[in-house]
Amino acid sequence: MPWMLHMVKDRRQALKEAKRVLRPGGQLIIFGLWGDCDYDRIARHFVSRRDQEIEPISCYEEPLGEIFGSFEQEILPADKSFSFVFPDCGVTVEAFNFAFKNWYDKTMSEKEFNHLRHLLHSYGLGPHIELKTKGAVYMCRKAHIN
Repeated sequence: MPWMLHMVKDRRQALKEAKRVLRPGGQLIIFGLWGDCDYDRIARHFVSRRDQEIEPISCYEEPLGEIFGSFEQEILPADKSFSFVFPDCGVTVEAFNFAFKNWYDKTMSEKEFNHLRHLLHSYGLGPHIELKTKGAVYMCRKAHIN
């Protein structure tokens, strides 16, 4: 589950389904996006309510512990640069549009789309858009059947 579990409305149900389809001993790997990164800073321009912050304990750790019993966590090193790199501004706008609809239940106006495009240009890396991330890798296994 790369960089997406925070957008799922019912994380526990998604994790139950992932556990169900894993073979005994199978491993689920989740790349967990944390708040206070470029994505989060951009989202704050468009979402007035911040009751859905990307918070590691409630977004990842509590649901994983409940469904799998235990998990391992490897925090992405702060001295390394982890980024989403999008091929262009249009693809980045589509990704934000998807996230806003599914995570914040927000539909953007044309004026907001234009503002988003303007903001994204400051994250340009040549023709690409680079958004720095913060987060962790979470790993859990489905128990072997005895």
